[in-house]
Amino acid sequence: MQLDRTIFYPEGGGQPGDRGFIDQVKVNDTQLNANGEILHQIEGESNFVAGQEVTLTLDWDHRYDFMQQHSAQHLLSGTLYTLFKIGTVSVHLGQAEISIELDTDELSEEQIVATEEAVNKVIRQNVPISAQTVKQEEIPPLNLRRSVKVEGDVRLITIEGHDLIACGGLHVKESSELGYIYYLRSERIR
Repeated sequence: MQLDRTIFYPEGGGQPGDRGFIDQVKVNDTQLNANGEILHQIEGESNFVAGQEVTLTLDWDHRYDFMQQHSAQHLLSGTLYTLFKIGTVSVHLGQAEISIELDTDELSEEQIVATEEAVNKVIRQNVPISAQTVKQEEIPPLNLRRSVKVEGDVRLITIEGHDLIACGGLHVKESSELGYIYYLRSERIR
């Protein structure tokens, strides 16, 4: 289902789409189609008609969980890059855990401990996390962690003093909202 405007965020960049309700009809997912239009995947049939006004209700717990995961991933990836020049290849945000594919064959126990300690220190410091949109020509002196893959204006996410990267996703406002991170396990996938 497509609306003329929405509060729902579509899936993208490893972040799942929003869920919630359009009036009393459940929205199970939100996607972006090839034309850049946001589509709401609803459960069952609906009796909506073009031009009808509707009330949107967001599943805030679902969105906030993934905002926390996404911001934590940025902080973790930025810390790995700053400390060890290890880049992030891909990310999957899930219901129970985050998986991050790194461009290294192995992380040592010392690297894992140092990364956990550094990330959790930033979380305890309650560092601001902010978004700003800049023009392409303003990017070069900014020292981004990763090259920009879009044309035109670019949205940057800053974890003050710790990470700066182009990102269109949703994030929390302060690092203390992340709680605590810890390493579960690693495995070779390629």
